Amino acid sequence: PEEAGGESGEPCTLLFAGDVYLSEHVLGAYSRAGNINGVLDQGILKETLEADIFMVNQEFPFTDRGTKAADKQFTFRLPPEKVSILTEMGVDLVTLANNHILDFGPEGITDSIKALDGAGIRHVGAGENRDQAERLEILEVHGKRIGFLGTSRVYMSADWAAGPDHPGVFSTYDPARVLEAIKTARGQCDYLVVYVHWGTEGSTVLEQAQTDLATRFTEAGADLIVGAHPHILQGAGWRQDTPVLYSLGNFWFNMETL
Repeated sequence: PEEAGGESGEPCTLLFAGDVYLSEHVLGAYSRAGNINGVLDQGILKETLEADIFMVNQEFPFTDRGTKAADKQFTFRLPPEKVSILTEMGVDLVTLANNHILDFGPEGITDSIKALDGAGIRHVGAGENRDQAERLEILEVHGKRIGFLGTSRVYMSADWAAGPDHPGVFSTYDPARVLEAIKTARGQCDYLVVYVHWGTEGSTVLEQAQTDLATRFTEAGADLIVGAHPHILQGAGWRQDTPVLYSLGNFWFNMETL
């Protein structure tokens, strides 16, 4: 958990988890129990429900449509009605900036946004155009405006990056637009979180790009940087006064969960 003090003096509890994909194993356990208690420990559930803001990386689209991405080893999707499971676990906000949100084409982004909006879950990092993908989401807690951006340095091909009239993710292969978004966000919120998809799967060794981006995001104004994609835990550190969680590993996934 990360705490940001509000105007009332009461701390704002921000809770983050890593990669989430509701695999057949997870859905089976959920179905057998009939509710979230079949898959989430009561102690963990207490934390997720009591946090002022709980954010995860949604590593899949909510969709029944689209065409499976060609030449991709793993493709994920879930029926839109399964968004209710995220609600049960207390998710307030997701990042969609990752290398699976377009596994079944742009329909995955459209349908995910519709499902999340219907459930009252906020989202960052992907959209039906670049403006939507780059949009800052602000949640107010105890009089404090907490801003969130989502961005990815991992995706399948150049056409996965959102464009002016093209759906996709907020790309940070060229960080210029992300840095500009961070600088702009500083004037709109009191505390800014950047959730970024980066790094090498299965590796605890940081890429040079991760440390370089962490420095640049910090200098642009990020107050907290949260990472995902490697599917295992990586180290945490500081860039000046900004904490950086390089990878939170898996929360729920179709492999070992950390």
